[in-house]
Amino acid sequence: MKSIFFRKYGAPKVRSAFEYFELPYLKVVRREELIALLDDRNAVRKHGAARILQKLIAGEVSAVVLLPGACLEVGRRDAVIGMSAETIVDYAQHFNKEFGPGTWVCGYADDSISYHFSAPCLRVRRL
Repeated sequence: MKSIFFRKYGAPKVRSAFEYFELPYLKVVRREELIALLDDRNAVRKHGAARILQKLIAGEVSAVVLLPGACLEVGRRDAVIGMSAETIVDYAQHFNKEFGPGTWVCGYADDSISYHFSAPCLRVRRL
C-alpha cells in the first residue's frame, strides 16, 4: 500500500550521475627539480623526490588529476552533489547558482584525501 504522500503527489523522480573531471595541476614538477632534491638533507623530501622520479621515468606522472564527482537528483528541485576531497564554499556557491537553492554539496564523498582550491581562492591567497 502506498503512503498518503505518494498517492497525493506520486513517487519522486530520482536520477544519478557519476563522472571524472580533469583538474590541471598549477605546476608539474620537472625532472631537474627532482634530481636536485635527491641530495636534500630532509629524508622525507629526498624519499618523495626519488619516488616521484621513478614514476616520472616510468611515464606514470600526469599534468592533470582525475577527480570523481557524483550527483543524485530527487524530483525537479533537489540535488546532492558529492565531490572528492575538501569542498570549499566557492564550489557550493557555484553549484547553487547553477542548479538552484535545493542543491546540497558535500565533500569527501570518495577516497580522495586532499584540498582543491578554486580560482578565486587562489587569487585571494596569491598562491
